[in-house]
Amino acid sequence: MLLPIQQHPVPLNRLIQEKSRSFSFSEKIWNVVSLIFFPIGIYRVACHLIAKYQFSPFILGSSSSYVRLLNNHEQAIKALTTPYLTSISDIDITIKKQTVKTSDGLTLDGVHITHKEQSTLPREKQKYLVYVLPAKGIWQQKISELIQLSKATKRSILCVNYRATGASTLKRPSSFKDLFCDIETSLASLTGILKENTVLYAHSIGCSTALHLAHKYKMKAVIQNTFHTLEGLTELYSKTLVRKIIRDQIVSVQEQQELPIEDKKTKEVKKVRLSFSKRVSYALKDSFLSLPHLIVRVSYFFLSLLDNLIRCQTEKASLDLKEIGKTVLIDLALTISGVIAIPVSLFSNRVNQFNGFLKSKYLNRPALATFAESPKFIWIAKKILNATGWSVNNTKTALAIGKENLFVVQVKHDRTIPYEFSLAKALQKVDPSFTIHTFEDHLLDQDADQHDFMASPALQARHSTDQELLRFLST
Repeated sequence: MLLPIQQHPVPLNRLIQEKSRSFSFSEKIWNVVSLIFFPIGIYRVACHLIAKYQFSPFILGSSSSYVRLLNNHEQAIKALTTPYLTSISDIDITIKKQTVKTSDGLTLDGVHITHKEQSTLPREKQKYLVYVLPAKGIWQQKISELIQLSKATKRSILCVNYRATGASTLKRPSSFKDLFCDIETSLASLTGILKENTVLYAHSIGCSTALHLAHKYKMKAVIQNTFHTLEGLTELYSKTLVRKIIRDQIVSVQEQQELPIEDKKTKEVKKVRLSFSKRVSYALKDSFLSLPHLIVRVSYFFLSLLDNLIRCQTEKASLDLKEIGKTVLIDLALTISGVIAIPVSLFSNRVNQFNGFLKSKYLNRPALATFAESPKFIWIAKKILNATGWSVNNTKTALAIGKENLFVVQVKHDRTIPYEFSLAKALQKVDPSFTIHTFEDHLLDQDADQHDFMASPALQARHSTDQELLRFLST
């Protein structure tokens, strides 16, 4: 009688290497084909640039300079030095910085918290949580929560900042594939650790990455406060995008009018004549300041015009045509006045200031916001997200993983991801037997946009859900 061959569990790092060997040529072939067919290639390049430089800072907030500055990321990174991390280690945990290299050559900045109960075990028996960060988070600002989480679960923790966030390489992600790659690289760095002993623990946007990898490698995941599909949030992103375009233009104009300059030696603030290079630089910037506004508005109303013509709605089409004409006339007039200011700026900055004043008055009104909530604008945004790989369906992936391998947590009063757009609601609608662990009375600072803070287990030990989570992690 032949005995069955016993299969030894494959360490996670080897499993990831084997999976990554199998790749599809379809994407590369499509890239070549789209370049041959000129209009398709132009469309794809345009979508890629818009998604990478306009949408991705809002999908991954911690990669935007605005969020970095607002949340003092630079100070947090400088404060958490290796000696400091060593000093806050204790008898239960050891904290060390860790860097990992991605498959596309980037360096990611991370932290490794080793629990004493795990450090004494062989690698194949050690238990880990891989914490997947939310949109606006970096590990440096969550270190106290990660420490509490490690102590509460008695597991070691690895947390890595995405590309373009924290102290990782400042290369903006182009799609969710880049975020998947970053966390997959983190998993691969856990040499000798088994997937059966590793749980992905994620919040907000990080849940999309955790769900994808949990499905790909048949792992367990704990997910909290996330959306069912990104398309449901497209309207929120489109409003934010419009506000950003307006804000950037106004800031650019205002910078040019800030003539008082601080003397670094005396610390006195006084009005000084701008240098020749500054005057020319401002004049050049001022000349093209309204062009982004022109491109966005004309593109939108042109698409709207075509749509209305197809629907035989001539009245609406004529309104679109008027908006195109008005936008072109005003923006080109302002651009021409900026060009005229270039030679004048060689001798004086007065014309340039006047031109900047005119543009600030025009651009300061919510011209872009007039169509921010329009169904057509949202339709365009969805098309861009779909064409560039920024669209995900968390509900579909969660159902594929199965309720045995998922622990879903939902704070019902989270304003950042409204409950009607949440994965929790979508899962219960499709499968009422899917257990959702809700926190009705979770102390959440909504105004500070702290929806991504952990509801369980470390910070809310009084909840019965904590025991359920610990049981989930131990099975």
